[in-house]
Amino acid sequence: MSESPYPLRTERLTLRFPRTEDVDALTAYRNDPDVAALQDWDLPYPEERARALVARHEGVTDLTAGCQCQVMIERDGLLAGDLYVGLDEHGGVAEIGFTLMRSAQGQGSGSRQPPLWWTTSSSGSGCIGSPPSCRPRTSRPHGCSSGWG
Repeated sequence: MSESPYPLRTERLTLRFPRTEDVDALTAYRNDPDVAALQDWDLPYPEERARALVARHEGVTDLTAGCQCQVMIERDGLLAGDLYVGLDEHGGVAEIGFTLMRSAQGQGSGSRQPPLWWTTSSSGSGCIGSPPSCRPRTSRPHGCSSGWG
């Protein structure tokens, strides 16, 4: 098995798995009603739920077939949000969605299409596309714009 591509870096962003130090920021932006309105979690979003999310990712170093993972998005070294990746159990297709904290919105991080960066997954499970899925009150499918990171 080859080395994990994570953390994955672009010119502007770093994508990595959740860490304990993310709990406070994760809890805060997921409790923002304007952010939560576009997502499928209920408010309030308790700190215990954020801690459980981090704990589920302990030891995760790569996306694998059948995974349902959160990948944290950093911009300029600061947490900006997270990306959900639900990779099909056979690989090849993933459902994705992203959440940006309000302070990270409007800066182009979420207005570009994600690359197929998981095609380089060290597990070889890969992904060849991401079917669009709309959430309530969104103006377009998540991640279906033009150029990511």
